[in-house]
Amino acid sequence: MGQSDDESATTCRDGEHRLRAMLEAMHDVVLVDDSSGRFLEIGPSRPELLYRPRPELLGRTVREVFSPEQAALFEGAVGEVCRTDRPVTIEYALPIGARDMWFEARLSPMPTRGEAKPSVVVVIRDVTERKQVEERSNRHARYLSCLADTAQTLLQAAHPHLVLPEILGSIGRAAGADRCYLFELDTGTEGARVASRRAEWNAEGVEPQLD
Repeated sequence: MGQSDDESATTCRDGEHRLRAMLEAMHDVVLVDDSSGRFLEIGPSRPELLYRPRPELLGRTVREVFSPEQAALFEGAVGEVCRTDRPVTIEYALPIGARDMWFEARLSPMPTRGEAKPSVVVVIRDVTERKQVEERSNRHARYLSCLADTAQTLLQAAHPHLVLPEILGSIGRAAGADRCYLFELDTGTEGARVASRRAEWNAEGVEPQLD
Protein backbone atom coordinates (compact mmCIF):
# COMPACT_ATOMS: atom_id res chain seq x y z
CA MET A 1 0.00 0.00 0.00
CA GLY A 2 1.46 3.37 -1.06
CA GLN A 3 1.82 6.59 0.82
CA SER A 4 -1.32 8.05 -0.71
CA ASP A 5 -3.32 5.07 0.50
CA ASP A 6 -1.90 5.50 4.01
CA GLU A 7 -2.79 9.18 3.97
CA SER A 8 -6.31 8.40 2.77
CA ALA A 9 -6.80 5.83 5.54
CA THR A 10 -5.50 8.28 8.14
CA THR A 11 -7.78 11.02 6.83
CA CYS A 12 -10.75 8.63 6.96
CA ARG A 13 -9.96 7.62 10.56
CA ASP A 14 -9.56 11.25 11.58
CA GLY A 15 -12.91 12.05 9.99
CA GLU A 16 -14.56 9.18 11.84
CA HIS A 17 -13.05 10.34 15.15
CA ARG A 18 -14.24 13.90 14.57
CA LEU A 19 -17.72 12.69 13.66
CA ARG A 20 -17.89 10.50 16.76
CA ALA A 21 -16.74 13.39 18.96
CA MET A 22 -19.42 15.62 17.46
CA LEU A 23 -22.09 12.98 18.04
CA GLU A 24 -21.01 12.42 21.62
CA ALA A 25 -21.30 16.15 22.29
CA MET A 26 -24.90 16.26 21.07
CA HIS A 27 -27.84 16.46 23.46
CA ASP A 28 -29.99 14.27 21.21
CA VAL A 29 -30.10 10.58 20.35
CA VAL A 30 -29.14 9.92 16.71
CA LEU A 31 -29.85 6.65 14.95
CA VAL A 32 -30.40 5.19 11.49
CA ASP A 33 -33.31 2.89 10.57
CA ASP A 34 -33.97 1.04 7.36
CA SER A 35 -37.33 1.17 5.58
CA SER A 36 -38.71 -1.63 7.76
CA GLY A 37 -37.86 0.16 11.01
CA ARG A 38 -34.78 -1.92 11.78
CA PHE A 39 -32.08 -0.21 13.86
CA LEU A 40 -28.96 -0.08 11.68
CA GLU A 41 -26.83 2.42 13.58
CA ILE A 42 -27.09 4.13 16.95
CA GLY A 43 -24.92 7.12 17.80
CA PRO A 44 -22.95 7.32 21.05
CA SER A 45 -24.78 10.37 22.44
CA ARG A 46 -27.23 10.20 25.37
CA PRO A 47 -27.25 6.43 25.98
CA GLU A 48 -29.28 7.05 29.15
CA LEU A 49 -32.24 8.02 26.94
CA LEU A 50 -32.33 4.71 25.05
CA TYR A 51 -35.31 2.45 25.73
CA ARG A 52 -32.91 -0.51 25.90
CA PRO A 53 -29.11 -0.79 25.90
CA ARG A 54 -27.55 -0.22 22.49
CA PRO A 55 -26.58 -3.90 21.87
CA GLU A 56 -30.20 -4.95 22.49
CA LEU A 57 -31.48 -2.53 19.82
CA LEU A 58 -29.03 -2.94 16.95
CA GLY A 59 -30.36 -5.23 14.25
CA ARG A 60 -33.86 -5.38 15.74
CA THR A 61 -37.01 -3.82 14.33
CA VAL A 62 -39.22 -1.40 16.22
CA ARG A 63 -41.89 -4.10 16.34
CA GLU A 64 -39.47 -6.38 18.20
CA VAL A 65 -38.70 -3.69 20.77
CA PHE A 66 -41.77 -1.53 21.39
CA SER A 67 -45.45 -2.12 22.05
CA PRO A 68 -47.68 -2.62 18.98
CA GLU A 69 -49.01 0.94 19.31
CA GLN A 70 -45.56 2.51 19.55
CA ALA A 71 -44.23 0.30 16.76
CA ALA A 72 -47.11 1.30 14.47
CA LEU A 73 -46.34 4.98 15.12
CA PHE A 74 -42.67 4.55 14.20
CA GLU A 75 -43.38 2.34 11.18
CA GLY A 76 -45.90 4.85 9.87
CA ALA A 77 -43.41 7.71 10.20
CA VAL A 78 -40.57 5.72 8.58
CA GLY A 79 -42.86 4.65 5.74
CA GLU A 80 -43.97 8.24 5.12
CA VAL A 81 -40.36 9.47 4.97
CA CYS A 82 -39.37 6.73 2.53
CA ARG A 83 -42.47 7.31 0.40
CA THR A 84 -42.38 11.11 0.24
CA ASP A 85 -38.64 11.76 0.73
CA ARG A 86 -39.62 14.48 3.22
CA PRO A 87 -38.92 14.86 6.97
CA VAL A 88 -41.55 13.79 9.51
CA THR A 89 -41.78 14.71 13.21
CA ILE A 90 -43.58 12.64 15.83
CA GLU A 91 -44.00 12.82 19.61
CA TYR A 92 -44.35 9.87 21.96
CA ALA A 93 -43.96 8.80 25.59
CA LEU A 94 -41.77 5.99 26.90
CA PRO A 95 -40.83 4.69 30.36
CA ILE A 96 -37.09 5.25 30.80
CA GLY A 97 -35.81 3.84 34.06
CA ALA A 98 -38.34 4.83 36.71
CA ARG A 99 -39.65 7.85 34.77
CA ASP A 100 -42.26 8.38 32.10
CA MET A 101 -40.57 10.61 29.53
CA TRP A 102 -41.69 12.42 26.38
CA PHE A 103 -39.66 12.53 23.19
CA GLU A 104 -39.77 14.33 19.86
CA ALA A 105 -38.33 12.37 16.96
CA ARG A 106 -37.47 14.04 13.65
CA LEU A 107 -37.07 11.51 10.83
CA SER A 108 -35.29 12.55 7.63
CA PRO A 109 -34.41 10.64 4.45
CA MET A 110 -30.79 9.53 4.28
CA PRO A 111 -29.06 9.83 0.88
CA THR A 112 -28.35 6.44 -0.70
CA ARG A 113 -26.15 5.36 -3.56
CA GLY A 114 -27.11 3.15 -6.46
CA GLU A 115 -29.62 0.46 -5.57
CA ALA A 116 -29.10 0.68 -1.82
CA LYS A 117 -32.28 0.34 0.22
CA PRO A 118 -33.67 3.60 1.60
CA SER A 119 -32.82 4.47 5.17
CA VAL A 120 -33.89 7.13 7.63
CA VAL A 121 -31.90 9.31 10.04
CA VAL A 122 -33.75 9.80 13.33
CA VAL A 123 -32.86 12.59 15.76
CA ILE A 124 -34.60 12.11 19.11
CA ARG A 125 -34.89 14.89 21.69
CA ASP A 126 -36.07 14.74 25.29
CA VAL A 127 -39.06 17.10 25.55
CA THR A 128 -40.33 15.91 28.94
CA GLU A 129 -39.89 19.29 30.62
CA ARG A 130 -41.75 21.05 27.80
CA LYS A 131 -44.64 18.58 27.97
CA GLN A 132 -44.86 19.01 31.74
CA VAL A 133 -45.07 22.78 31.36
CA GLU A 134 -47.77 22.35 28.71
CA GLU A 135 -49.73 19.98 30.94
CA ARG A 136 -49.57 22.37 33.91
CA SER A 137 -50.76 25.20 31.69
CA ASN A 138 -53.59 23.08 30.26
CA ARG A 139 -54.61 21.91 33.74
CA HIS A 140 -54.68 25.48 34.99
CA ALA A 141 -56.88 26.50 32.05
CA ARG A 142 -59.24 23.56 32.72
CA TYR A 143 -59.61 24.57 36.37
CA LEU A 144 -60.32 28.19 35.50
CA SER A 145 -62.94 27.09 32.98
CA CYS A 146 -64.45 24.73 35.56
CA LEU A 147 -64.71 27.54 38.13
CA ALA A 148 -66.41 29.82 35.62
CA ASP A 149 -68.86 27.10 34.57
CA THR A 150 -69.63 26.22 38.20
CA ALA A 151 -70.33 29.84 39.14
CA GLN A 152 -72.61 30.26 36.14
CA THR A 153 -74.47 27.03 36.89
CA LEU A 154 -75.05 27.99 40.55
CA LEU A 155 -76.26 31.46 39.62
CA GLN A 156 -78.84 30.02 37.23
CA ALA A 157 -80.01 27.17 39.48
CA ALA A 158 -83.23 27.32 41.48
CA HIS A 159 -81.49 25.34 44.24
CA PRO A 160 -77.83 24.22 44.53
CA HIS A 161 -78.78 20.59 45.21
CA LEU A 162 -80.43 20.36 41.80
CA VAL A 163 -77.16 21.00 39.96
CA LEU A 164 -74.76 19.04 42.17
CA PRO A 165 -74.31 16.17 39.64
CA GLU A 166 -73.51 18.68 36.90
CA ILE A 167 -71.03 20.57 39.09
CA LEU A 168 -69.29 17.43 40.34
CA GLY A 169 -69.02 16.17 36.77
CA SER A 170 -67.41 19.43 35.67
CA ILE A 171 -64.89 19.26 38.55
CA GLY A 172 -64.14 15.58 37.96
CA ARG A 173 -63.52 16.03 34.24
CA ALA A 174 -61.31 19.07 34.83
CA ALA A 175 -59.20 17.08 37.30
CA GLY A 176 -59.11 13.98 35.10
CA ALA A 177 -60.57 11.98 37.99
CA ASP A 178 -62.60 8.76 37.99
CA ARG A 179 -64.79 9.90 40.87
CA CYS A 180 -65.75 13.18 42.51
CA TYR A 181 -67.58 13.50 45.85
CA LEU A 182 -69.30 16.17 47.89
CA PHE A 183 -68.75 15.75 51.63
CA GLU A 184 -70.78 17.41 54.39
CA LEU A 185 -68.87 18.23 57.55
CA ASP A 186 -70.74 18.05 60.86
CA THR A 187 -70.01 17.83 64.56
CA GLY A 188 -70.58 14.46 66.21
CA THR A 189 -72.16 13.77 69.58
CA GLU A 190 -68.76 13.95 71.30
CA GLY A 191 -67.65 17.08 69.48
CA ALA A 192 -65.58 15.30 66.82
CA ARG A 193 -65.80 16.43 63.20
CA VAL A 194 -67.64 13.94 61.01
CA ALA A 195 -67.55 13.88 57.20
CA SER A 196 -70.44 12.34 55.28
CA ARG A 197 -70.58 11.78 51.53
CA ARG A 198 -73.68 13.48 50.13
CA ALA A 199 -73.18 13.31 46.38
CA GLU A 200 -71.04 11.45 43.87
CA TRP A 201 -70.01 11.70 40.22
CA ASN A 202 -68.43 8.80 38.32
CA ALA A 203 -66.60 8.77 35.02
CA GLU A 204 -68.04 6.55 32.29
CA GLY A 205 -67.55 2.89 33.13
CA VAL A 206 -66.79 3.51 36.84
CA GLU A 207 -69.14 1.86 39.32
CA PRO A 208 -70.80 4.25 41.81
CA GLN A 209 -70.11 3.76 45.52
CA LEU A 210 -73.14 5.65 46.83
CA ASP A 211 -76.64 4.20 46.59
